[in-house]
Amino acid sequence: MNAIPPKAFISHSSLDKERFVMGFANSLRLNGVDAWLDKWEMLPGDSLVDKIFESGIKDASVFIVVISINSCDSQWVKEELNAAVVKKISGKCKLVPVLIDDCEVPEALKSTLYEKIENLANYEASLQRILISIFDASSKPPIGHAPSYIHNRMNLGADLSEFDAHVLKICCEVEIDNDSSLVQGKNLVDYAEREGMIIDNVIDSLDVLQHCGYVELKKFMGGGVPLVSVSVSGYLAFCRSYISDFDEVLRDVCVCIASGELSDSISVASKFNIPHRVSVFVIDYLEDRGYVRTSKEIGRVRRIWQVTPMLKRAVS
Repeated sequence: MNAIPPKAFISHSSLDKERFVMGFANSLRLNGVDAWLDKWEMLPGDSLVDKIFESGIKDASVFIVVISINSCDSQWVKEELNAAVVKKISGKCKLVPVLIDDCEVPEALKSTLYEKIENLANYEASLQRILISIFDASSKPPIGHAPSYIHNRMNLGADLSEFDAHVLKICCEVEIDNDSSLVQGKNLVDYAEREGMIIDNVIDSLDVLQHCGYVELKKFMGGGVPLVSVSVSGYLAFCRSYISDFDEVLRDVCVCIASGELSDSISVASKFNIPHRVSVFVIDYLEDRGYVRTSKEIGRVRRIWQVTPMLKRAVS
């Protein structure tokens, strides 16, 4: 069942009927508003008082008063407005003033926001605002998603912000996507722009991340975006936040390496279905802990050439 359209009574001076009111009322009806206009509703022999006050204003949920030089002098408009103000006070009617001339707004309407129409031949924007008011709609844009770094899950300590955590996440993702130990400035700029981040803020964040040991930077004379390399600590924070059950994966990798089943980053990546760059980090992490000794081969592969007794003891 279709909803009952809102009924809008249009109070106006007859002198404004042809220059504005007829076209305006017709536009309202074309947009789903049951616009009440005396010319359409009243026939010879009808009582003006009964039709206007008992049929028009009484049943209307919206009272639109067209304010003009002509209507300010109209006694009928004043009487209609008085009735509308009473309905508004009682909460039975919405009052929408529409100003079409440069004239004084009636005292009863000075506390009500009005819509000023500058061009009577072209007022589509004003019409849309009036329709929004009539239908209790909103022109406010919908609320989108907060920036992804607001929901960042990395806990990097009290000295670092959610923004810093997101910059670190981007650096890790760039390295993973390119299977590289370096983040080029162009790649970082591209990622930052897609995320709607200001690159100067990103550069400041990188300095903070370097100070805290999460990245290493190579800066250039003249400034600009530095080369970035994520440290073992940075990757550890990233992997624990974004790789499901990472600590279990790390434990299982240790077992396989200690047993001699796995001896390089490619085999680790393949067996545990993780990006190659992450498997390189895992081996670097183990080397930092003194569990293995490695060599870097062509193609950025990490090869383990010695498993220390410390790893064997840890997994046992």
